[in-house]
Amino acid sequence: MQDTSRPSPGQARPRTVGGLLREHRTREGMTIAHLSARARCTPGAISASERGDQIPTGAVLGRLLGGLGLGPDAAAEVWRAWSAARGGAR
Repeated sequence: MQDTSRPSPGQARPRTVGGLLREHRTREGMTIAHLSARARCTPGAISASERGDQIPTGAVLGRLLGGLGLGPDAAAEVWRAWSAARGGAR
């Protein structure tokens, strides 16, 4: 039986909430501490979200996206990943 949890070579990995948050944060040259101050969220919560250890609440995700200053398309991509991670419920 084939393991379908991993993408095959050449297949894109699914975009996760944490991966997207980390990607946008590092692209902006922002540290976790800086984002923490801007988003009024603990560094530990940001780190756990980026690692995939926890899914942020909608309120926290909204503050993180605001702290990152994402445009509407990038923010929508993160919201879609968040909704999928929560089983489609938003």
